[in-house]
Amino acid sequence: MQNGSETTITSFDELRQLMKPRCTPEELERIKHAYEMAERAHFEQVRSTGEPYITHPLAVAGILAYLKLDPETICAALLHDTVEDTMITLDEIQADFGKDVAHLVNSVTKLSKHEGLKKQLTDGSMPSEQNSASALSYRTDREAESVRKMMLGLADDIRVVLIKLADRLHNMRTLDAVPLEKSPQVFKKRQKKCLIRIEGAAGQCVRCSFLLHSM
Repeated sequence: MQNGSETTITSFDELRQLMKPRCTPEELERIKHAYEMAERAHFEQVRSTGEPYITHPLAVAGILAYLKLDPETICAALLHDTVEDTMITLDEIQADFGKDVAHLVNSVTKLSKHEGLKKQLTDGSMPSEQNSASALSYRTDREAESVRKMMLGLADDIRVVLIKLADRLHNMRTLDAVPLEKSPQVFKKRQKKCLIRIEGAAGQCVRCSFLLHSM
């Protein structure tokens, strides 16, 4: 049995139950609206697992919900691929969810483009082994550290980095759908490291939020 952020959310009801204890009815309704918008936007897209693409942003939102991120982050996580991969625009997101969510989605989109990591699990297409290896993992700790510094330099909100790390973590969890020659043990270790980094950053984010609201 998996615990906490190691569990993969597979339905909106699970996400709603996670968020319900710390959300107002209005916030829960906004999260539901974000899920429904993402589901419509990704309707014809599938992952290489054969699953509907919506399972990915839902899982990303679930990782962050387990880590007790705020409703705006959860909405942005659900919508994080819509601007890059669908017909949804930032103006639509801002109109429905406000500037904060739109800013998070826009920043994640820019970060993904700048990082050069093109989504490899869209439209049912299978990436080449070489591209899969480079997109899903960093070959050395130095390379990972370089990307980490770049992410922190580009993102003016730690929640952007958290969404991107959760996105990467879920992609790593679905490596069984990608033809790689790498050892499963190696990727399990990398998944664990990624999760530890997310949990550490999320802890800082939650503490900062608490301090700001208590001032």
